[in-house]
Amino acid sequence: MLDHVRLPEGAERVAFALTADRGGPHVIVARDGGFVTCLAAGMKVGPHPVVSRAHLDALATKHERVRTGIALARKRGMDSSALLRKLTLVGPAFPREDFLAAEAAVGPAAGALLGKWASWTDAIGTLLDVAQWHPPVGLIAVAT
Repeated sequence: MLDHVRLPEGAERVAFALTADRGGPHVIVARDGGFVTCLAAGMKVGPHPVVSRAHLDALATKHERVRTGIALARKRGMDSSALLRKLTLVGPAFPREDFLAAEAAVGPAAGALLGKWASWTDAIGTLLDVAQWHPPVGLIAVAT
């Protein structure tokens, strides 16, 4: 959880809000994730940054989407290498289900990364086509 929270530099502890109420209750944890203490409603968190309940709920939702996508990828017999191979072969016809699996593995950047991958494979294909093309003899000027 702490890997997905931006903490101020030097913050050794963080308070997780357990409700939407700014006054608590809170759980205080160390930067390394170790439990420190619980604070009842109305108790002050001191200098510790607070991670809101809404932020925690959003992280939980994201985590569930990732778990669902990874389960879908496994169900379809895919890993990241298989997904990239399939993208290379089918290009724009890449199935939505496979994209969801890739998104689970890579995160929200999946669309951009898959787009780059597709453009690279397209460029490589073009280069290979050009490498096999030989211009007609009359088009090549010979310097004397």
